[in-house]
Amino acid sequence: MAGQIGLGRWDSLVPAAIAAVLAFGSFLALALIGSGMGYGDVKLAGLLGPLLGWVAWPLALYGLAAGIVIGGLVGAALLVTRRAARTTEFAYGPSLIAGALLTLAAAPLLR
Repeated sequence: MAGQIGLGRWDSLVPAAIAAVLAFGSFLALALIGSGMGYGDVKLAGLLGPLLGWVAWPLALYGLAAGIVIGGLVGAALLVTRRAARTTEFAYGPSLIAGALLTLAAAPLLR
């Protein structure tokens, strides 16, 4: 499925665009309410959304949710090991990318 990106699958353009708008909008809302998401995370979600949505639109939801869960686990591990306090900031981008990559790798199983 992922190998078909450059093969003229124009029918995937609309779901990819919808996924981009929803991912960007959701993460922007999270950043604006002060949840700890930065604007770099918002822009990254706006790029990962269409990538995952191009393959299959539910993958955008799964991939970004997996990134949030991975980021939460990293944050919890930092708290448990006392390497961070509750107010310490850490980069969410690597977690979002890891969630997207894991979702793309598991895409055949998620269909």
